[in-house]
Amino acid sequence: THFTSNFLLIHSIEMEVEQRYENDEKVGEINRFRDTEKFYKVPAVIKRKKVKKTDFSGVIDFTFQDKNSEENAKYIQEIEINREIQSKLDPIVPLIERAYTLSNLPGFIFIPNPLSEEQQRYWVKRAVLDFPINNPTNVSNLNKTPLWTEWKPEHMEPLRWATLGYHFQWTPRKYMEEFKGPFPGDLHTFSTGIANQLNFDINPQAGTVNYYPVPKQMMGGHLDDAEDDLTKPIVSASFGNTVVFLIGGKTRSEVPIALWIRSGDIVIMGGHSRYCYHGVPRMIENTSPSFLHSDEQNPVDTYIKNSRINMNVRQVRIHKTDQS
Repeated sequence: THFTSNFLLIHSIEMEVEQRYENDEKVGEINRFRDTEKFYKVPAVIKRKKVKKTDFSGVIDFTFQDKNSEENAKYIQEIEINREIQSKLDPIVPLIERAYTLSNLPGFIFIPNPLSEEQQRYWVKRAVLDFPINNPTNVSNLNKTPLWTEWKPEHMEPLRWATLGYHFQWTPRKYMEEFKGPFPGDLHTFSTGIANQLNFDINPQAGTVNYYPVPKQMMGGHLDDAEDDLTKPIVSASFGNTVVFLIGGKTRSEVPIALWIRSGDIVIMGGHSRYCYHGVPRMIENTSPSFLHSDEQNPVDTYIKNSRINMNVRQVRIHKTDQS
């Protein structure tokens, strides 16, 4: 009975995560985004049939660029970094050595892992141990209320997201002043410092931490368009397993671009890309770097061994100058 109830809980959570962004699809809309999702998602296992291998040759690789096809390579462009401010940044902010954009996706910036091993471990620990906690107002997918006040490993399995600062209201798809709490100071400094090095201005006020403990888990294509000023970018950092990330156009009818995101990679979505559908159709099992799970007795290491965590941050209000 316990196994059955637990399975049903996990299954219902998986459905919620995959569907929570799908309520804006227009009837009769050609959905090339979903077609691409199906191409990359984990192949179904059918008895007596050989599992079809996914062709990843079309996925753009910013880290190992020699692996790109000629067609993909021609879109990758290196961009300038504001190095004048790097000496003034807080030590918690990694110094960006190189960053890239795509000529066919203005405002999109990809930063191949600029974090040290120590910095990656720091953010994984914060995301696992601290951000899901009622501290004092963080909320999660479990009943949409503060999850717990004392951390326990068993709480992590059904956890799929936690929100910080302003808490996005999924049903009306908007932020409300009565649903917000303090935004973590270290995450504010980290996100601001990353954005400023690429000449973006942002005052982080809302964060969503997405948890991917199941390798088959995906994030359906969606827009992030509830903020007051969409000229402010989204700063997104990932840890753990490698994933295929899709980003398309302003409608699902446009064929999305596929790219690899590995542990420590950071994505900035600004400009035109801020208005584009994006999602995660595929996680690659057992690709989390070993330094994140070297201690088998550490529950944080155990969690991230075959999982993924994504922290994404954005500014909600136009005229706010504080962190709350």
